[in-house]
Amino acid sequence: MRWEKVAVLAVAACMCSSCAIVDATFEPTYVPRLPACAAQGRTVVLTQPVDQRPEKELIGIKKNGYGNESASIYIEAGPADVPGWVNDALAKELETSGVTVVRSPEPAPLGAPTITVVVRQFFVEPKLGALGGDIYGQVAIILEVLTPQGIQYERLFVGDGRCQWFWGTESEYREALDDAASDAIARAAGGLCELLATPEANR
Repeated sequence: MRWEKVAVLAVAACMCSSCAIVDATFEPTYVPRLPACAAQGRTVVLTQPVDQRPEKELIGIKKNGYGNESASIYIEAGPADVPGWVNDALAKELETSGVTVVRSPEPAPLGAPTITVVVRQFFVEPKLGALGGDIYGQVAIILEVLTPQGIQYERLFVGDGRCQWFWGTESEYREALDDAASDAIARAAGGLCELLATPEANR
């Protein structure tokens, strides 16, 4: 029983320590994971992304052992670059899947649909209790697809990440956010590949 009590006290001490009161700045990492899709060989035009995040200055917050916000988390490249990071990650995912990506304002190839990424959420924060908790990341993006024929499609993709809160280190926050971003972008790329393979999107 005494060992268990010591462990609880150690966790509580860390939750109230400098781990939770120091701001963090890091660059999310992304590794493509979608296999070749049904739209392999197609070409798309990726336009400038749109930022609709409710909190544009931060990508996350830290909390102390009492559940109060105690520090902020920023993206290394600056808050304005979050949509650009998402755009780059989606392009990398599509190209890995065999889709050719042309970046606006380069001329759009004949018959290529235009894709606009709208970033709705890109955030990580912990949910803590008396004995610990977890760190949750969430990334939400909307893909707006406009075909050369003027038909517009729109779909929301949400990715979630979770990491067990142990010491409240930067790597734990990064893991939760990286997982959420990978989940959202893989879902978005997969959904887009499915759409591009349908007869409706090729008329």
